[in-house]
Amino acid sequence: MSPPRAQVCKDIREKICSGGPPGTQVVVGHLQVFLRRANVAASHNETYEVYNGVSTRDVPHAKWGYSELNRTTVQVAGWISVAVLLLFNFGNHEGHVETIWLISLAAVVAIGLILHAFEPRLGQVRTLTGHNKPEGHVEPDHVYNQKTLSGQYAELTDSQLRSLNIDPSRVAHLRSGNNAAVSSGAATAATEVDGSLEK
Repeated sequence: MSPPRAQVCKDIREKICSGGPPGTQVVVGHLQVFLRRANVAASHNETYEVYNGVSTRDVPHAKWGYSELNRTTVQVAGWISVAVLLLFNFGNHEGHVETIWLISLAAVVAIGLILHAFEPRLGQVRTLTGHNKPEGHVEPDHVYNQKTLSGQYAELTDSQLRSLNIDPSRVAHLRSGNNAAVSSGAATAATEVDGSLEK
């Protein structure tokens, strides 16, 4: 069994650094960098630090404290930025190109701050009564009803079945005598309107 990588690196470091010709200092320096990298690569343990209750695993820049900014701080800093952008208009510049850019940037930041403050859920559908059902309501199984031609699908005519890509001849065994009469009755009613019904 071979010794661990860290032990091998330590043995090599001791052998080379203990002495040698005068020109080996550069080689030793490069070897030390290599050994440091090898030790880092050999370590499979991820270490995380915690700053003010925030782990660097969750927020990599937690050491600098950026995760501690709350909503009020963002709002205050943002509105100060808007004020500074608007105050830049009172400089000694000529023309209106700078003015247009300053006002546009201030407006974009202000809109962002308003959205940040109110957090509107633009994609959310706000329906209060659209999906209310009476007490004890049981939703019909539409898939089963369509496959067995029961429920609302029991009263469909042949043309309505064809519009659902159902061949009426293939589901004739599922249709009872009344349902078959519905489809033929629709055709009979259509011919009676024309007055060309022959009995």
